[in-house]
Amino acid sequence: MSLARGARAGKQVAEAIARRAKAAKRKKDKAKEAEKKDKRKAMALAGATGATLAGATMIGAKKEKERLEKIKNKKDGGWIQKAIKKPGALKKQLGVPKDEKIPAKKLNAAAKKGGKLGQRARLAKTLRGFKNGGEVTKWENKWG
Repeated sequence: MSLARGARAGKQVAEAIARRAKAAKRKKDKAKEAEKKDKRKAMALAGATGATLAGATMIGAKKEKERLEKIKNKKDGGWIQKAIKKPGALKKQLGVPKDEKIPAKKLNAAAKKGGKLGQRARLAKTLRGFKNGGEVTKWENKWG
């Protein structure tokens, strides 16, 4: 009885080792394939630009660096300031005093309408949900 159990355990260990070896081989093959793909890309770039293979990889790296730098230098934000052309216009349209908040029911009703009123109301709903540095949090609970 114990001999059979030991043989079974040995077989399971052998199977586990075989699975790990297969996984390692797949990982190695994947890395080789990615390397081949990069090389083919570089060769295509070399053919297109008339550069050598070494030069092509340098050109590719330089282009990637420029692309990343452009993203880094791009100015973020400012869309809210651009979107609000007339502060207080929504309150005026809804007849709410300047020093009070717009009731949620009134805002929801206005958001369903079309035109400028609807646009302003929908933007107000979006901006009301902004917290924690621009993340919209729990807006489903607020607006139903």
